[in-house]
Amino acid sequence: MAGVGWFAIHRKILKSEVYLHPGKLKLWITLLSMTSYKKSSFPFNGIMVNLHSGQLVTGRNKLAEIYNWGSPPKDQVTPKTIWSWVKRFEDMGMVSVKSKTRYSIITITNWEEYQSKPKEKSDWQREPEDEERQGENEGAGNWNDFDEPPF
Repeated sequence: MAGVGWFAIHRKILKSEVYLHPGKLKLWITLLSMTSYKKSSFPFNGIMVNLHSGQLVTGRNKLAEIYNWGSPPKDQVTPKTIWSWVKRFEDMGMVSVKSKTRYSIITITNWEEYQSKPKEKSDWQREPEDEERQGENEGAGNWNDFDEPPF
């Protein structure tokens, strides 16, 4: 599920309350990163959970652990605050949340609309020219320099 492939973020996020709040933007990107891109089964808290495309399974504490991974203690956000942001996303129509006793399934609204491949090739699908490739990785960090995230 997480850590494989890519996802798209629509430009209209720039006009969203989420964009104006760094913590909420980080949470939104975290949720998109955790979302299943195809129908799958996923173990969570000892239970196999069936997910459809556009869904993720999490709990308040697990989501906080993932969100806070790598952050210094002074910058960490409580599970209660993170979950209140998830509920705000629900109020905004960005997600729907179905809570069970031991986990919640979060469905990203309009996942297929935003994540499906466009019918026409666009700039983001074309290969960069040689001149554009020069120096594209200069100064980029090496992912091997970091510990594995908790997901």
